[in-house]
Amino acid sequence: MKLSSLCLPGIAMAICLVTIAACQKTNGSGANTPGGTNPGDTTDIPFITPLGDTAGSPVSGSIGVNGGTLTSSDGRVQLVIPPGALSQTTNITIQPIVNYCPGGLGVAYNLLPNGTKFDIPASLVFHYTADDINGTEPLLLASAFQDSANAWELNDTEKDVDTVNKKISFDINHFTPYNMFPEVTVKPDPYEVKENQLSTVKVQIRVSTKAKSGKYVVGYSTVANSLISNWTLQYGLSTAADGTIAGSGSSIVYKAPSSIDEDRLVYVQCELNVPLTIKLKGGQTKTLPKLHEETSIKLISGNFSFDVFMKVVLHQTSFFIPDIYTDSGSMQVDVKYNDATISNVKNNAPSVINALGQYGDATVVWVPDLIGVMNIDEKNSTATVDGGDIKIKLVHSNAVYPLWNIQDNHDAGHTTQGGGPVSGYPTNFIISGKNETQTQRILSPNGLDYQDIVVNPRH
Repeated sequence: MKLSSLCLPGIAMAICLVTIAACQKTNGSGANTPGGTNPGDTTDIPFITPLGDTAGSPVSGSIGVNGGTLTSSDGRVQLVIPPGALSQTTNITIQPIVNYCPGGLGVAYNLLPNGTKFDIPASLVFHYTADDINGTEPLLLASAFQDSANAWELNDTEKDVDTVNKKISFDINHFTPYNMFPEVTVKPDPYEVKENQLSTVKVQIRVSTKAKSGKYVVGYSTVANSLISNWTLQYGLSTAADGTIAGSGSSIVYKAPSSIDEDRLVYVQCELNVPLTIKLKGGQTKTLPKLHEETSIKLISGNFSFDVFMKVVLHQTSFFIPDIYTDSGSMQVDVKYNDATISNVKNNAPSVINALGQYGDATVVWVPDLIGVMNIDEKNSTATVDGGDIKIKLVHSNAVYPLWNIQDNHDAGHTTQGGGPVSGYPTNFIISGKNETQTQRILSPNGLDYQDIVVNPRH
């Protein structure tokens, strides 16, 4: 079922007026300043920001009196213009921009040419994701636009909510920057926590100020303690491995467990005891006596363990025949927050395709060895953590270039090619600090020789 026109603007105003003794107001730059006015007072200053810089590729198309549809380059937004909305063919553009609206989700979208008006409302359709509704729900997503004075104003029009296809359609009547944001949100700060780290979880509601020209978005304010109840962790089924929550009212504290074996999510829930009336299509309404909201918190183990496989492939090391030389090895890399170690190094014996061949009157033969160009010295090789990456520096001992015998069959002459010492391959490379498979290929300047590095998480 599609739901339309959630009556939150009035509800949000009522909650703020009843429960917040001194709502904050904003100055012209959008920075919060202490204020004693209620959000309904016209003395409140709207949230004003610069126009966001471009944040993606624009998409343009010509749409005429018969209407049409245009989709943003990221696929997140669709503009649907019905027949009769435009009086003439217009070249229309959707340009993703940086989103400066308080609580804005993702990027905003500048609809061009700005100021274009419709005889019949058009629809701006947002496709939402699980991240968008973390701490809220689809019915509580709203839209706002940036007016000619760069103030963010609530797009106070009807909407359709399609939870099956995960999209929300807002009526719009003119072109300007638009975005989407939640009316109510349960938000942890920080979202990612390590062992024993704390995160404050707050229930916040959108605050707006009504002026003669519209309803402006000001920011967010914490909901009154009396309206929030029944905080639970993992739906009341948590164990010590999930951490703990403490406190009550509109703000609680989550504490991560003392040991986190792997990255994962935990979920915190609460009830917002405020009835909300939702207008349905056809003039019907539905009242929700309370909201059951949840948010996720990401536990970061700080523990990573990888199996790293390395392969070096060199071409025509004999200089005479089309040989293909391969050397390989493996090791284990373990990470604990800011410490990383290398262990279980294994150096494999090299091999050659076309180890024997003819070059004129000479026979060219590879001389097998057990060391090759890769001979990792575990003791002197290092792994260091740098931000979100692990930098690997390998030291090789007694590594040698392939040795070849060249025997002249005509005059019984004999010589050798290669066999000299080399620094060893690979030397330096970087692993991303994520529990995921990673592959990289390092090409030599000749475009033929290469080093392959494959990283697999250990589970």
